[in-house]
Amino acid sequence: MKVKAEEVKTWFSGNTAITIPALYLIINAAFFYVLWLSEIIPSIAAGQTPASISGTGLSVNPVHILDIAVFLPAFIISSVMLLRKEAVGYCFFPVMLVFALIMGIAILGMVTMMAVNGVRGETAMVVVFSVITAINALVLTVFMKGITEKAAAAKPGRARKTGR
Repeated sequence: MKVKAEEVKTWFSGNTAITIPALYLIINAAFFYVLWLSEIIPSIAAGQTPASISGTGLSVNPVHILDIAVFLPAFIISSVMLLRKEAVGYCFFPVMLVFALIMGIAILGMVTMMAVNGVRGETAMVVVFSVITAINALVLTVFMKGITEKAAAAKPGRARKTGR
């Protein structure tokens, strides 16, 4: 099955909520940039390994690298594309929200298992990630409710034959 970005855009009604969901994901990305850089910059200035990875033998946190280099820019780019009402924004924005939701659930599951096994964690971070994960689910739900009934009932388009 082949689906084109322009086709996906037509699935959404003209009054689909896009501004608040897109701004939320941009703010979410900014929050994590600030959170990660608030650990990285002081560590670099002090010539020390960041506290979150001390004792691991690593000099940098791979989560920070992936977030700063890949995922947070993808959150911002997909949100900006959606705000501009570009077809590809309608495709990638929900993907980024689903990714954020799955990561939040995974982090909460990890923290839960750590607590079950007696590893002490930061309660404040559990609360923050719980709230962010719940908001991610809410924002995704609001955005996806913009899919029209007509689009939901439509059969997927067939890929064109190329004559090969």
